[in-house]
Amino acid sequence: MASYLQDHLCPQLIGRDAHRIEDIWQFFYKGAYWRRGPVTMSAISAVDMALWDIKAKAANMPLYQLLGGASREGVMVYCHTTGHSIDEALDDYARHQELGFKAIRVQCGIPGMKTTYGMSKGKGLAYEPATKGQWPEEQLWSTEKYLDFMPKLFDAVRNKFWF
Repeated sequence: MASYLQDHLCPQLIGRDAHRIEDIWQFFYKGAYWRRGPVTMSAISAVDMALWDIKAKAANMPLYQLLGGASREGVMVYCHTTGHSIDEALDDYARHQELGFKAIRVQCGIPGMKTTYGMSKGKGLAYEPATKGQWPEEQLWSTEKYLDFMPKLFDAVRNKFWF
C-alpha cells in the first residue's frame, strides 16, 4: 500500500485543495488504475483520513466536533478470543469478559490439524506478527474439520458462560 500511495496517489495530491475531501476521494476512486481493490481502497482511505485530520486541525477542533458533535457516550466493541485448545479459548474468553467485553468472537485450534487459520504458531502471540512463517499456510485449511469441531467449541462457551 505504501508504494501505491507514493507512486500513484500522493503525486496527484500536489496542488489540490485539501478541504475538497469528497472531490479528491471521487477523483481517486473513479480514476484509480487498479480500481477498487483492497490496496487501492486502503490507500484512498488513508488519504481520506489524513484530509479529515487536516480539516479538523485547520478548524482548531476535534474531528468528531467538526462532524456534528458527539451522539453517544460510548460504543460497543468486540474482541477476538483464541486458544490452541478449548480450555485455552475459555480462559481467554473469561479474561476478555473481565475486561468488560460483551461481544466476543471465539476461535481455537482444531484437533488433528497442525495449524488453524487465525491462530499463531508462536506461544503468546495474539495478533499476526510482522514476520512470515508464524501463521498457518492457507493450504492446511480443512473446512470439514472446522465445521465438525466448531459446534463443540460453541457448546463449551455456552455451558461455561450461560448464554
